Amino acid sequence: MAYLGREAAKAPIVTADLPDNGVSLAKMTGGTDGQIITYDASGDPVAVGPGTDGQVLTSTGAGSPPAFEDAGGSTSASDLDSGTLATARMAAGTVIQTAYGTPQSGNSAATTSATLEKVLDASSNALWTAQLTGVLASSHVLIIMTIQTYSYNASNDEIGSGWGIMGRGSGGSTVIRNAGGWSNYVQNVGVEETTALYNQVTLMAMDTAPDTGTNDYYLAYNTQAGSTAYVAGNAASPFTCILMEIAQ
Repeated sequence: MAYLGREAAKAPIVTADLPDNGVSLAKMTGGTDGQIITYDASGDPVAVGPGTDGQVLTSTGAGSPPAFEDAGGSTSASDLDSGTLATARMAAGTVIQTAYGTPQSGNSAATTSATLEKVLDASSNALWTAQLTGVLASSHVLIIMTIQTYSYNASNDEIGSGWGIMGRGSGGSTVIRNAGGWSNYVQNVGVEETTALYNQVTLMAMDTAPDTGTNDYYLAYNTQAGSTAYVAGNAASPFTCILMEIAQ
C-alpha cells in the first residue's frame, strides 16, 4: 500500500481487530491428521493425539489435557463365547451361559441307602448330570432337573424316597440340595405288601458358591423305611437338566 508522507507505525493485532468467525480453516497452522486441539494446564492451546486404532479420547482429570487411551472392558466376541469375562461388567441377574444335560431315558440302578448318593446306572456310571465350564468366581448357578421316579416297599405300608443334587468341581460330591428321604412319601395303612409309587419330580436349586471354572452337577437319591427307589426313565419323560450361570 502506498502512503503519503511517513508510513504509519505497525501495531499488533488484538482480539478486537478480529471479527467473530473471522479465521477460516485455511488460515490455521497445519497439524497432523487425527489430532484434536484442546488446552493445557496453563490455558494455552495444545494438540493431542493422534491415538491408535481402537483407542478413545478420555479425560485425564483437571489440570491436564485429555488423552487417547485403550477402551476399558472386554470388546472381544471370543471373550463372550469362551466365558472368560474377567474384564467385563455384567449386570446382576444376567444369564452369562447355559448348559443342557444329555437326556437319559433308561432306568437307573436302584438304591436302598438312607444317605444321599449320586444316581448311577448298572455299571456305576453317573449319567444323570450336566456340566458348566468357565464359571466366574462371583457367579451363582441355577440348577433345574426333572425326572420320572419309582419307589416301592415290599415289607411294610410306607414308602419314602428323596431326590437331591450333588456336584461342583470335576466330579464333585458336595450336597447342593437334599430333599430328604421323606420328600416323596406315601402310606397305605395296614397294607403290608408291595406298595409302589410313580412320581414326576422337578428339582430346583441355586448354587451360591460354585467353583471357579468347571462345575459338574449330578442327580442324587436316598430312601427311608426300607424302601427302594430308582429313576424310571422313558422316552416320553426322560431326565433333563438345565444349568444357568448368573452374574451377581
